[in-house]
Amino acid sequence: MKQLIKITYLIFFFSSIVFSQKENSFLNFKINKFDINNSEMEVSFEIINNTGLDFKAGEWELHWNQIRGFIDQKTLPNDIDFKWVNGEHYFILKFGKGWDLKAGSKISFSFVQEGIMDRLAMGPVGAFIVNKEKPYDILVNINWEKAIGLKNLNIPSAQERYKSYPDLVTIDNNKLNIVPTPFKVEGPFDYRFENPIWKINIDDRFKDYSNIIKQKINEFFIKKNKLESLDSSNFQVIKNEEIQEEAYILKIKKNIIEIQSSSYKGVLYSLQSLRQIISKLNNKIPIVTIKDNPRFKYRGFMLDIARNFYGPKKIKKVIDVMSLLKLNYLDLRLTDDEGWRLEIPGLPELTNVGSKRGFTRNEKNKLIPAYGSGAFGREKGNGFLNKQDFIEIIKYADQLGIIVIPQISFPSHARAAIKSMNVRYEKFISLKKYSEAEEYWLIDPNDVSKYRSAQGYYDNVICICRESAYRFFEKVVYEIYKMYQLAELKLIQFSIGADEMPYGSLKGAPMCKDLIKNEIEINNLDQLYEENLKKLQNILKKHEITMSGWEDILLDHSEKSQSETKIREENFNYEIIPYVWNNTWGEGREDMIYKFANLGFKTVMSNSSAFYFDMTDNKDIENYGLNWSGYVDYFDTWAIDPLDIFANQSLNLKHNLKKDYIEKKEKLNFKKRENFLGLQSQLWSETIISNSIFDELFFPNIAFFAEKAWSKKPNWINDLDLHIQRKKMKKDWNLFSNIIGQKFLPFISETYKKIQFDLPKPGGVIENNFLKLRSQFPGLTLRYSTDGSIPNNKSRKYKAPVQVFKDSLIVIRSFDSQGRGGRSIKLIK
Repeated sequence: MKQLIKITYLIFFFSSIVFSQKENSFLNFKINKFDINNSEMEVSFEIINNTGLDFKAGEWELHWNQIRGFIDQKTLPNDIDFKWVNGEHYFILKFGKGWDLKAGSKISFSFVQEGIMDRLAMGPVGAFIVNKEKPYDILVNINWEKAIGLKNLNIPSAQERYKSYPDLVTIDNNKLNIVPTPFKVEGPFDYRFENPIWKINIDDRFKDYSNIIKQKINEFFIKKNKLESLDSSNFQVIKNEEIQEEAYILKIKKNIIEIQSSSYKGVLYSLQSLRQIISKLNNKIPIVTIKDNPRFKYRGFMLDIARNFYGPKKIKKVIDVMSLLKLNYLDLRLTDDEGWRLEIPGLPELTNVGSKRGFTRNEKNKLIPAYGSGAFGREKGNGFLNKQDFIEIIKYADQLGIIVIPQISFPSHARAAIKSMNVRYEKFISLKKYSEAEEYWLIDPNDVSKYRSAQGYYDNVICICRESAYRFFEKVVYEIYKMYQLAELKLIQFSIGADEMPYGSLKGAPMCKDLIKNEIEINNLDQLYEENLKKLQNILKKHEITMSGWEDILLDHSEKSQSETKIREENFNYEIIPYVWNNTWGEGREDMIYKFANLGFKTVMSNSSAFYFDMTDNKDIENYGLNWSGYVDYFDTWAIDPLDIFANQSLNLKHNLKKDYIEKKEKLNFKKRENFLGLQSQLWSETIISNSIFDELFFPNIAFFAEKAWSKKPNWINDLDLHIQRKKMKKDWNLFSNIIGQKFLPFISETYKKIQFDLPKPGGVIENNFLKLRSQFPGLTLRYSTDGSIPNNKSRKYKAPVQVFKDSLIVIRSFDSQGRGGRSIKLIK
């Protein structure tokens, strides 16, 4: 039974069937040995053909994606050839003489894979067979539990989790708990009953927002209400001009609920706090006064819908949660190497080609597979927002106090655009319309540059030496600008992305060499790139749009690649907003945002070691996400002080940062504090191939981030004594963990029933024959079995240490308030 459940889980995780056949065909991927010392694995493939067709040697191939690991050709059996097509990583095995695969049969073989696949998400996904140029999606299973050397991966055991989870004390769950934590709370002094009907009065000075305020009250609260005069009302929305723009005062009195603010956003945030106070989970309403305002002006979230696509319904759900948590900017990553996700009128190829992935030899009608999209796109490989979708999204966000920043990557991470415009070029060439063909062409066809991007592409950079590239950019910007106009909104900021520009790109482009030779003021590629930025900035300035991008755009372009720290001398009048993301602990870049702010740039902290939700939290092989910026857990997000990243001594200790290392780093100049706009969290979607994976990485990560972006600086961060600071910090961490587990996650379960947030594996030990369990969040229900079976929502509930027999096979699992369970973990003695 246990093995059946395991196989079912793996099938769900890796694949979905998209064609009709009697039985599924499979790729069984078995790891026989992890050889950590040589950074390689001994692997077996078993391919089972249930298509009902005979595959003859020389006529069929196996295709798949795999983020980590590379096949050693010389270890493959004779007449099996390996090819890396492009990207991260699209692989093909070609089966020659002696490798027939008849209907209903299977073949198997072994080889060595260079690189350690330390998480299932790094392994084979999106596998399919191609026979006589016809593709057949197949399912993938990964067998790893009996591999030699598995222990060398240091997968956290139940005992290690038990020790790593703080010994949190469950606190009284009747206290007032709001996420993010308000600036000041007076009370509760007593409790009151709900009014049978809310008689609402909205200040005339809010007349432009009266309808939307009333609408949000109806959406947020299942409550009878009607508009009344001030004297007859029991729910009052009052304009208070003395309160800063996003601040509010919420007073729940004995007979009246009163909201004060100077802006619609303040009213909205007050209603969001009231939602958490008045919910189905609370039996009585506290009499309380809340005075609240944000610590940071910019509180953002970046959503990547390019690598794997998420449509309007999911994006609106994200916006709902962002507004609940008082976040105010959505940076929407619409394009990347693996997908173009927004309709641009006049350039249909961008979505006809660039929004689809699957089996192709020439990319004339779709892009090559990536991140598990298989032969036909699967669940998240295909899709785009049409013009009306986008307009509805930005209007919806505006109503919830959120500004949407479109992110169109240029010139790096642009493969989807490049391939789409190549198709456009060839279409017009075939029609002998040569000027139209080159109007938006993005490449130098004679470019012989040699490079590999961070994601393994050799063809993902737009040629910035041709004017048609800027016509393309201007066309895209103008069409998006018009969408904002149709939504009756102003496009205030536009991100060009432009991260990870691969070193070596454009070096072999004749058009660039000619430009450098003929332009007096351009002597090298670096100056050429600066001119590119000026052109992009001027295009945006025509529409009074501020340009932003990742900090890479303001750094020297060198062989150091992502480790470069030298900021360009050209400052673009300090009008470009850099988002500083590359901040892995111990790699020397932790202070980059302070350098930018001190120079005069308005900037946003997007710290990869604190605010990247796709960074996995530990070495569990079943975890989703990546770990190139280390292992980032909820505590890393909660405990960091953005204005002094080294202020938390526990984090310094955790990441092995010494005093002399820290002293060499630049600090934020107090006089330049206004240049530090705020914080942005990120969710990149390389491994997010289903809605459930999305939810697990999004939530409750977003709640911890919101606490950091909105709530005031904790007093303990100023303590210089490690032990005193840690003692006070532990008390606050205990409180917030209780709020998340006991109040906020149940509230999310009740409010958004389909959000499948992370349920961390519990920790457990057996001491003196007594089983002791710990949860990462007090309030989650822990259940266990003693016979080796996976616990369900009717299994024994853990309340206190319980005696178990010596031969018990303990398996433990977390459950939410709706009875949904997380991944289980064995307690190995």
